[in-house]
Amino acid sequence: MRSMAAAVAGAFLLGAGAAQAADLPVVPKVMPAEVKAPDPLIGFAFYSAYATDYNFRGVSQSNLQGSYQTFFEAQFFNNFAYAGFYT
Repeated sequence: MRSMAAAVAGAFLLGAGAAQAADLPVVPKVMPAEVKAPDPLIGFAFYSAYATDYNFRGVSQSNLQGSYQTFFEAQFFNNFAYAGFYT
C-alpha cells in the first residue's frame, strides 16, 4: 500500500511540474525584417519529359512507342499577362 501511495504522489508531482512550466512567460524572439526580392518583369518556365509506352488492360495506347512532352510558359508584369504552350 505504501508503494502505491508513493507512485501516486510521484505521478502527481511530475504532472504539477509540467503544468507550472507551461505557465511561465515566454519572451518572443525578435525576427529580422523580411527582405523581399524585386519581382521580375518577365518570368519563364520550361518542362520536358519522355513517357514510355502506355498500356491499358494489355492494349498499347501509343502504338508501342513512347512520346515526348514539352511545356513552355511566360509570365509578364508580375502575372498580369500569361502565355503558355504545351505539346
